[in-house]
Amino acid sequence: AWSHTVATGVPLNLHQLALAPGDPTSYLVDGRPERMTQRRVTVPVKGGAPVTRTQWWTRYGPVVGGLGAQLPLPWTASTAYALNDPNASNLRGSDTALGFGRARSTRDIAEALRRTQGLPWVNTVAADSSGHSYFSQAQVLPRITDELAARCSTPLGRATYPASGVAVLDGSRSDCALGSDPDAVQPGVFGPSRMPVLRDTPYVVNSNDSAWLTNADRPLTGYERIFGTTATQRSLRTRGGVEDVAAMAERGGLTVPDLQRQQFANRAPAGDLAAADAARACGTVLPDDPEACRVIGAWDRTVDTDSRGALLFDRFWRKFTAAVPSAQQWTVPFSAADPVRTPHTLNTAAPGFTKALTDAVAELRAAGIPLDAPLGAHQF
Repeated sequence: AWSHTVATGVPLNLHQLALAPGDPTSYLVDGRPERMTQRRVTVPVKGGAPVTRTQWWTRYGPVVGGLGAQLPLPWTASTAYALNDPNASNLRGSDTALGFGRARSTRDIAEALRRTQGLPWVNTVAADSSGHSYFSQAQVLPRITDELAARCSTPLGRATYPASGVAVLDGSRSDCALGSDPDAVQPGVFGPSRMPVLRDTPYVVNSNDSAWLTNADRPLTGYERIFGTTATQRSLRTRGGVEDVAAMAERGGLTVPDLQRQQFANRAPAGDLAAADAARACGTVLPDDPEACRVIGAWDRTVDTDSRGALLFDRFWRKFTAAVPSAQQWTVPFSAADPVRTPHTLNTAAPGFTKALTDAVAELRAAGIPLDAPLGAHQF
């Protein structure tokens, strides 16, 4: 059996171009100008005239004006940015899927990944009938090593690479080229031997987070930043997933009904961590509204359709996490030595806690929804 989760690897990078003086469509590499190539692309439009756009291509890829609103990349008289996307020429995903369809063991899964190298954006989690487990973050990623990023990042790249894994390299230097791994089937990408892999542990689990806590007892480290982070705070989904799957592996002897119960447990890790603390502080925040405090305290910490209190907690939790920075939400901070159980203990003294709770109660009452209404009666 095998499955995929969304991986944290960044499947692209940028090259900052130093433009030739007086010619914004030429750029310098080792001091010598290279002309961009103009491409005109026409797209038919149903019920209207075709739309034509001009692209300008470099040795690195097309010039782009930004990566969304968060990262504008203006094309000026002296600077432009080119996008390197190794998956633009990757048509091997179907070969990978065919290899998986023929696989009869985790060894076959690993061999299909090694041979085809076709997955742009997902991890692979697998287990077989012989008791072997397997995890691989086998993504097609630009070959950005931490050494290359340290040596070749522009000032913008020195900010974006540590924070998000988006590398911005100096496109004016040929010694900043990505290079190749000998086991990679495509130039400029990582080969399988450089990717995070874990084999034959009692469990492997991933919840769209980095590879670090695939197994909390054997954290994966040593991979480049572009693959994802290590020793940083995990999502509540990851923490809950590790807790649940590790407990199942410890128990052993699992049956189909065990898996069914886990699939439909609908446990809310945020509730396990925060609901009791919120209920204790509620009396101070809402001294004249004991019903709200009772509902949060009595909630069973699940999000079943008949769960009473789940709706109120959900509205509170969304407001609290939107208003309070992550570092201020808990009184016990994150520790890389205890990453599944930290941070914990809700910071009810945080600015924003009182407003989040009172606004959640007011929101439901304004909508005419009882505070202890079953979740399924109002969220579907």
